[in-house]
Amino acid sequence: MNSLLKRQIRKYLNDDLAQHPDMVGFLEAINSSYTTHDDQFAMLQRANGHSSLQHCKLIIMCCI
Repeated sequence: MNSLLKRQIRKYLNDDLAQHPDMVGFLEAINSSYTTHDDQFAMLQRANGHSSLQHCKLIIMCCI
């Protein structure tokens, strides 16, 4: 489970509510959303890093 979601559950939900069958499915859906967001953010960071590297290479080539 996502570490931020774990902290939020500990902070805002008591154990009985967090373990309630209806709540478990809801929390799994939230966890899935967090995971998707984290994955998309990581892909964006990699793409941005690659783009920045290519931009730097072009600047260096133009200055030579």
